[in-house]
Amino acid sequence: MNEKIVSTIEKLDPLEFLAEKANTVVKLKKRTENLIKLIEERYKEDRNLSKLVENILNTVTPPEPPPEKDLLYTGYNIANYETKLNSYLKTLTKYTMALEELSQNLDELKEKLQHLQEWNTIIQNIDPYFLLEGSKLLNRANKILDELSLEDPVNSSNEIKMLSRNIDRHLRLVKKIFNKRINELLGEVQELDVLLNKVYTFAEIEERPELDKMHEKLRNIKKLLENAKMKPQDNPFNFNSIKKELMQMKEQVKNFLKSKISEKEEKVLATLSRTSHVLDKRRIGFSYLVELISKENSIPVSETLDLLYKLEKKRIIKLYVSLQ
Repeated sequence: MNEKIVSTIEKLDPLEFLAEKANTVVKLKKRTENLIKLIEERYKEDRNLSKLVENILNTVTPPEPPPEKDLLYTGYNIANYETKLNSYLKTLTKYTMALEELSQNLDELKEKLQHLQEWNTIIQNIDPYFLLEGSKLLNRANKILDELSLEDPVNSSNEIKMLSRNIDRHLRLVKKIFNKRINELLGEVQELDVLLNKVYTFAEIEERPELDKMHEKLRNIKKLLENAKMKPQDNPFNFNSIKKELMQMKEQVKNFLKSKISEKEEKVLATLSRTSHVLDKRRIGFSYLVELISKENSIPVSETLDLLYKLEKKRIIKLYVSLQ
């Protein structure tokens, strides 16, 4: 084999070399055929030159192509390689798509893990169960990330998607519990505020500064809870601490009430405060209200009416009757 050709083969990929040479041969063959046709067409009418052309074409003949058997053998090998290469390309494409999906799922998971950590901090003083569940999800996620399969990105992607769905489900529940607990505390704040306002009406002048302090503390708690409800991550608070503080304030108010009203009057007042909070300024039938208080506190209806009268007379409550 010519040294120049050998050198060229060594530099090129064999398949590229074959493709290049086959392409060149096809072009040369086409040019040769076109040139022969041109000569024949151009001089076929010229009696002198037509025979010369014929003689030249018979004398100068094109080279014989390589043996057909060799070409078919080479073609068969290339076709077989083409089939295998096509199969490999499909597999590689599948893995490329799987890697792309895995990359996106990993990015989403990392973002969700950040939210999960934030909500673990928020929920830790509210519901230990959900803190435990959140910690389990974090540990599971870290394990998956540390032991990511190097052989099967499709399986890894599916595993991460399932974990992401579990985190989403957990976060929905946590947020629901959080809002529920916040609303419970806000309800207690509202109830205590109503009670304080009633107490304030019959408190002695020297007793009012202490009640004012409680009002201020209550306003601060309400503001904290409302801010936490809107932006939990930016307004951390200790649920148990606030719950305890509200209970202490409620106990203070109850003790204050005990010095001013009877035990039964206190029970009636507590029922009225709860009912007022639930109704939120909506109307209720007078007989229904009396029966509700009577049943809840096991006090006869007649005595309930008497207690309502006394509380209203002391200006602890305000009852308005609308006759229709």
